[in-house]
Amino acid sequence: MNTADRSLSMMDYALRRRFSFIPLEPAFDNSKFNKYLDEVDDDRLKRLVNKVKLVNEEISADDTLGKGFCMGHSYFCGFTSDTISRDQLSEKLQSMFLRERILHIYGMIKSRH
Repeated sequence: MNTADRSLSMMDYALRRRFSFIPLEPAFDNSKFNKYLDEVDDDRLKRLVNKVKLVNEEISADDTLGKGFCMGHSYFCGFTSDTISRDQLSEKLQSMFLRERILHIYGMIKSRH
């Protein structure tokens, strides 16, 4: 379970007693993911992935969040060069972010670069 699931602590405890878990981190630099991005060949998607990588750096460094709140590469899988649209990208963003927090973090990144 990730950090966002703390409200389910009793269930979390029960699952941890019965199963072992391995931490999974975002794999934006994985060769297979990068090959997928090349196949989709959409500059908007590539720019978005780069921005999410920057946001993940800020999330990891934030004392109130940390690595458990980073966004993974799987949010960007499943697109094809024929089906990708602005609406789909927007929908993905909305499902990934809490708007206020991301705007705050993005503002911090923008002021640094």
